[in-house]
Amino acid sequence: GLPDDSFEVLPRWFHRVQVTNPGSITFFKKDSANKFKYAFLAFGASIRGYKLMRKVISIDGAHLTSKFKGTLLGASAQDGNFNLYPIAFAIVDSENDASWDWFLKCLLNIIPDENDLVFVSDRAASIASGLSGNYPLAHHGLCTFHLQKNLETHFRGSSLIPVYYAASRVYTKTEFDSLFWEITNSDKKLAQYLWEVDVRKWSRAYSPSNRYNIMTSNLAESVNALLKQNREYPIVCLFESIRSIMTRWFNERCEESSQHPSAVTINVGKKMKASYDTST
Repeated sequence: GLPDDSFEVLPRWFHRVQVTNPGSITFFKKDSANKFKYAFLAFGASIRGYKLMRKVISIDGAHLTSKFKGTLLGASAQDGNFNLYPIAFAIVDSENDASWDWFLKCLLNIIPDENDLVFVSDRAASIASGLSGNYPLAHHGLCTFHLQKNLETHFRGSSLIPVYYAASRVYTKTEFDSLFWEITNSDKKLAQYLWEVDVRKWSRAYSPSNRYNIMTSNLAESVNALLKQNREYPIVCLFESIRSIMTRWFNERCEESSQHPSAVTINVGKKMKASYDTST
């Protein structure tokens, strides 16, 4: 059918998702003229599996290229085998305060606000505002890659950017302080810029909650990249393509894990073996 028809089909498709995928959560919002405004989707399998994930969530948005444009918002985690683990999606008009606030309100039905929860994103003011309003207990960590790109723009050619990168990833405050002292001694403006951004938001050592290995918003951005062509589709076709991809992923991972006898995941086992081989 026509792209316009897809919006009429969406409520029925959401209903079928909830019938055939138990535990799925969908939300649909209309504007004052009774026309489509927002749509939110989280599959039951993703919701149930989130309980086993580390509490670090990557969020991001990507422009749609279909007839009616709009933006796809997403929240993703990383599973125990370091795979992408999409949790929720929403289609909104654009990345603004109202759309991010609505998306995060919907997400609260799946991911409760907790002190040890971390959201990783770029420095978009709308995301920061939405998180402070809906997740006041959670920590908002910045994507270190986006921050590095800002440094490359504002401090072009600086030899201290690799030092910033190293400082963002060290585990102890002693190591961080040593590297940050090197930045301060060499370029006080760069050090001030990083300090004003808030070291707790971009350094692993000073983060109030554990970010583990997730220092960028690459999880959400990888999902956006995967769906680059699909973002041309009408709304129901886009959601259906997401369902198809996730069904395949979950099935393949289930098959792989059922044949894996170890108590740890495949990739964790490989990292453990590599560490053991290095230490002997």
